[in-house]
Amino acid sequence: LEQQKEDAKKKVGALKEQESHLKGEFAEFNQQLSDVSAQINDLEVRIDEKQVQIKVAKRELKDAEATKASQYESMKARIRFIYERGGVDLAAVFLGSSSMAELLNKAEYVEEINRYDREMLNLYEETCKQITENAGKHGAEERRSKQPDCKDAEKYFRQAGGDIRCAG
Repeated sequence: LEQQKEDAKKKVGALKEQESHLKGEFAEFNQQLSDVSAQINDLEVRIDEKQVQIKVAKRELKDAEATKASQYESMKARIRFIYERGGVDLAAVFLGSSSMAELLNKAEYVEEINRYDREMLNLYEETCKQITENAGKHGAEERRSKQPDCKDAEKYFRQAGGDIRCAG
């Protein structure tokens, strides 16, 4: 009977030791679960932030593409106007002036028109660059291939008698 009692105490001691070990493992697993849950929460927050950034970037890209299309259409209209009117005949403008002041005013006017055309082409090129950069970042390669190229605008402008060149 003493032996059974001794054996039972050993079994109880072994079971208590096993219980303590299992409680330790359980606490460790709970800590790991808590750490993984925190990591998951952190990743979900980062995913949400990235999704917002992607939405903003897509909206900016869409706006830039709309701006580019509008600028391109404006340039086409300007080029069409120059082509239909035969460009600016500088000799006729200067020889048709009745005074030196009128000549200088006309020369300044022609220079202002050319400066404006150059600024519009530069603005268009900047929009092209912005779209290219944004499209490259967001995998929109096919959109770029569908858009008119800056060199096309330069070619049409030169055909119409303008002197503007793309910077690139």
